[in-house]
Amino acid sequence: MTDALITYIISKILIITKAISEFGVNEAFQKLFVKLILIIAFQTFNLTHSFGQEEIIDHQLWFDVVPHFEINDRMEFYGDGSYRTSTSGNKFNRLMVRPSVRFHWTYELDLIGGLGLTLTWEEEDYNTVELRPYQGIRLSWPKIWRMNFKFRGLIEERLIWNNNNEFDPNLRLRLRVKTNFPINKASMDYKTVYIPVSYEVFGNVGPAVVERFRNQSRAKIGLGYVFSEKWMGEFEFAIQRSRSTFDDDLILYDRIFRFKLIMNGWIFGE
Repeated sequence: MTDALITYIISKILIITKAISEFGVNEAFQKLFVKLILIIAFQTFNLTHSFGQEEIIDHQLWFDVVPHFEINDRMEFYGDGSYRTSTSGNKFNRLMVRPSVRFHWTYELDLIGGLGLTLTWEEEDYNTVELRPYQGIRLSWPKIWRMNFKFRGLIEERLIWNNNNEFDPNLRLRLRVKTNFPINKASMDYKTVYIPVSYEVFGNVGPAVVERFRNQSRAKIGLGYVFSEKWMGEFEFAIQRSRSTFDDDLILYDRIFRFKLIMNGWIFGE
């Protein structure tokens, strides 16, 4: 991580803070907002610097469509279709679909279950097919002024096949905190401009699987807009660190530019 990049991100945070102040937000909340962004950003910076190994910088483009459909008052069906590619470093192409069901157990707690299918083509002809059942919970708490925080925990059973006819099962845990900060309105609604912020960590508890996306930490910040009663769009910049195993000398430092189109997302508290 270069000092220039750190300076650039801090400058953007100051610009956002100035814009927030123009909406009459008090000084105490401005400080809270800045602390949140700094914690997310510098947590990833520290993870990147915590190892003295070789580092490879990779730039990626992600394109996602995420629809939500109501099943009944307590259940919804949602998922995402995604295309991801690398423009530098270790190049790859990846297609993903992840249909999921969410059950609203209480006002604050949701149960999550789904099945992911991932196809990955790498530049060096190491291709994989992954089937990924997952289960988890989402806690919607606390609410601080305009921000509704959401904590999500997932358990993923990863079933991975490669083009050498090798099969690698693996179990992975994911923990994420996320919030959206509405800028021009008190809550998420039609024509809301907002800032999505999240931080997620990944940890493996199964056997060592040698593949480039095994261990990760990811921080994201972006800009979103609810442009109709059903559709919202987001652009996010993410910093991600990944490596194959705990003993691997190769560190992949990813800069991700993500474009996301979400249907009924603000209605279901995306």
